Amino acid sequence: MKNGFSPTTIEGCWPCCVTTTAPTSVGCDLCEAACPSRVITVVSAEVLDEPTKRYAKAYSMDMTRCVFCGLCLQVCPVDDLSRSKDS
Repeated sequence: MKNGFSPTTIEGCWPCCVTTTAPTSVGCDLCEAACPSRVITVVSAEVLDEPTKRYAKAYSMDMTRCVFCGLCLQVCPVDDLSRSKDS
């Protein structure tokens, strides 16, 4: 169970919003790739003078398309995404 997500307790229905602290994002784009509804858009860039490091230059989420599957939470390597009851 990562980020409080458990498919057995949620059973496909997730009455919460997903929030991000995008400034901490490593720009890996895994959440965007994992999202079946294409809710997440990440524009990644390389850190100057460190071509092996990336960051999220722009990050957006269209929560009107979210099916609350939680896949984005599961794949985030830095726990940048979290659940929230706030919209």
